Formats: sequence, C-alpha cells, structure tokens
Amino acid sequence: MNLSSTVSELCVMTQVMLDRQPTRLHPRHSRVAVLREARYADHAQPAGLVEVLRSAGHEVTVVDPQAVGPGRRQHRLRDVVNSADVMVARGRSDAVLAVLRAAAEVGVPVLDPAEAVARVRDKVAMAKVLRRAGVPTPATFIAPTEMLAARVPPAAYPLILKPVFGDNAEGLKLVMSQRELRLLNWPDRIALAQSHIPGDGVDLKVYAIGNHLTAVHKPSPINPCALAGARPADLDDRLANLARTCGRLFGLSLYGVDCLDTSNGPVVVEINDFPNFTAVPDANRLLADHVLTAAHAQARKGGASA
Repeated sequence: MNLSSTVSELCVMTQVMLDRQPTRLHPRHSRVAVLREARYADHAQPAGLVEVLRSAGHEVTVVDPQAVGPGRRQHRLRDVVNSADVMVARGRSDAVLAVLRAAAEVGVPVLDPAEAVARVRDKVAMAKVLRRAGVPTPATFIAPTEMLAARVPPAAYPLILKPVFGDNAEGLKLVMSQRELRLLNWPDRIALAQSHIPGDGVDLKVYAIGNHLTAVHKPSPINPCALAGARPADLDDRLANLARTCGRLFGLSLYGVDCLDTSNGPVVVEINDFPNFTAVPDANRLLADHVLTAAHAQARKGGASA
C-alpha cells in the first residue's frame, strides 16, 4: 500500500467531514410518502433515506407510482396524497410526475416538483436551459442522426449520442466519425449529441442535498480507467457555484451535476434528479433532515395561516 496516497486520501476525507454542516433529525413525528419506481428497489436510495426515517420513529409509506392513478384506482391516489406531510420521489416516469402534481395541488410539499424533474428528464429541454443561461457545456447538437451526420463539423468528433429521455447512462453511443454516424441505426427520431472531451476516464460529479454539496470522482461510463469506485473530490468555489446555478435553473433541491474537468474549468454534461448520492458522507441522514425540514416548514406555514 502506498502510504503517502493513503494519508492524502484520509486528509481529503477528514476535510470533507469538517466541512460538513451538522444535521439532526427533527423530533416531530412526520408522515413521509416515498414514491419509488420498481427499478430502484435495490438501490442505495431511497432505501437509505427510508431506513433513517423509520429508525427515528417517522411514518414512511413506500409507494409504487404504478399502483396509483386515475379511474378505478383514484381513491388510492387520494389516500397517498392526503396521508402525507411531505412526498419525495425517486423516478421520473409519467406516473411519478402525475402523483407529484396531485400532491402539490393540495399543498403537500414535494421533493422535487414535477416540473423540475420533467425539465431534466428531457435532455433537449435541459440543453436549451443550460445554453440560454450561459452554463459551460460540451458542444451540443440536437437533430435526427442523418442530419447530424450532414451538419456536425468534423472537428466536433468524436461524439457521444444520448437518447432524449435516457437515464442512468443507458443508451449512450460513442461515435468516432461522420461515416460511422451515417451508418448508425439510432432507435429514436432524434438524438442529442455532445462532443466527447478526452480525459483520464474519471468523471466529476457534484451531489446536492439542499444546500449541502459534495464533489465525487467516479469512473466514466464511456472511458475505462483504473478508478475502482467513487471517491471524494475537491469542491472549490467555482465548482460549487456552478452546481448551485444548475439547481436554481431547474428548481431542484436533490440532484447531481455531471461535470468534466477541462483546461478552461469544469463543464456541465447533464443534471440528474435524486441520484444515489454515492460516496456522500452521511447521505442518508442528510436526506432525511432535508425531507423533514420541508415537512415542518409546511406545518409552520399552515399553523401561521390558521
């Protein structure tokens, strides 16, 4: 084992722990509805959040969004919404968005709002928001693949093609040349293409839980690297401000910002709603405290207006 690298990593971890603001679970009993798509049943989140909330005595109902909806199941939707002090969702399906909207309409705090999740679910909409705001991103092109092959300049290659509604790095395709793009059988009507920025195979991600930010290095899904898992990274003011700008632009409080380091500073690849918060110290408790803060803020608001 390399002693100097071990000491360095421990110093980084110690600094992260020192910088972290102390959190505490709110003592008031709360009823929390957690919408969880089936594909996240065995993920770190929202399982970690649910465990901490329940261990602190809060009432947590985990709901499959496909089990609620209009028609003959409408009473189930009313039950879910009316029995919650706060609702938090892991997922971005139409069913999730519908339940979030229903909850918000009757005044239940939702994390995060359906409109915010929808804006990052749609990569075309996301790219347009980032461009209008002047957020640094790789060169981005949106069109059918045959049009991309005809119009994207050779200097922009290689490209990473993404499905407009893809997530969790699914459906990514690295395209090296115009010829390869012309021959590509893309399953969707249009694609989002970004210039691939060469690197060491290590991606930079900033996780946000409310105002708490954590930077993490993770292996790239595109380029192989020696990094075996996620590890803490330095979070300077420039990177922190960039992440907070992204959160404000989309109205998110639980999110991750995928970045790449370049010679001109970090660029934003995309934003994801409610990720796993991999390698974020004390993530479960930070999440629980954030969720309960939203519930109690609404309770105080209701009490003041009564």
